[in-house]
Amino acid sequence: MRSDGKQRPSRALSLFHRAVFWLGGRCIRTVEIEEDGERFLFRCPNMQTIRRATTLFVKEQGTIEWLKSTLKPGDVFLDIGANIGLYSIYGANLVGNTGHVFAVEPHMFNATGLMENIQVNGLSDRVDVLTLALSADDGYDNFHYTSWQTGTALNQFGDAAAQSATGSEFVGKELKFATTIDRLLAAGAVAPPDVVKIDVDGLEPDILTGMSGLLTGPDRPRSLQVEVAGAQGDEIDRQLAAMGYRLDHRHFTQAGKKRLKRGEDEAAIAHNAVFVPAA
Repeated sequence: MRSDGKQRPSRALSLFHRAVFWLGGRCIRTVEIEEDGERFLFRCPNMQTIRRATTLFVKEQGTIEWLKSTLKPGDVFLDIGANIGLYSIYGANLVGNTGHVFAVEPHMFNATGLMENIQVNGLSDRVDVLTLALSADDGYDNFHYTSWQTGTALNQFGDAAAQSATGSEFVGKELKFATTIDRLLAAGAVAPPDVVKIDVDGLEPDILTGMSGLLTGPDRPRSLQVEVAGAQGDEIDRQLAAMGYRLDHRHFTQAGKKRLKRGEDEAAIAHNAVFVPAA
């Protein structure tokens, strides 16, 4: 479409574009998943989100099993790196209407998809969304996008040189405010969580530093799952050991299990580590 920027499109052109946009909206698919009599709905504008939704119970089977065995009615679940809300929504079902979920997702388009999925599942009274970044301290920095598409991952807050292990290039950036979990708790913005999931593609150590008050305090979580990759695994183990947590178990994604079967070094494969209080 070309324009000199000085006039509105003609009625015919307006009707044409309305039809195009209407058709585009109608092409957004809703994936419906049922498990044990419960129904979960996910609005999917692209193949990335369709793949995420349709593999909910197999892509990270260990995460599903951890949530199912750990979350109880009335619990508070903190999902850091919620993306489009797969585990936030699944967790909201487990904590029931007496529990609550706080879902943190700084990627603008992921957060929009997350909020839409919360709404379509009727969970707006049970799930709160925070679109800020989390770090070791308060401050502004650039949030780097690897893609504008909903459902994308491997985005990065802070140093652009800290590329993901895949070497993904960034397509743009947004100046974003970051804070800590401890600050959010002190302000009463979130409630002390019973269970925490952290999956932020490399910034896990900074976020753990920013929640040291929670992890060493009287209301510390009874279970914490952290994604670890490469050398960060040892660093995260040391951090949490110093704050009174021990490793309970590790589990791998579907892709990680395939790499293990091929004989690849376990330490080099990103996976999830579950920690519990040492005493």
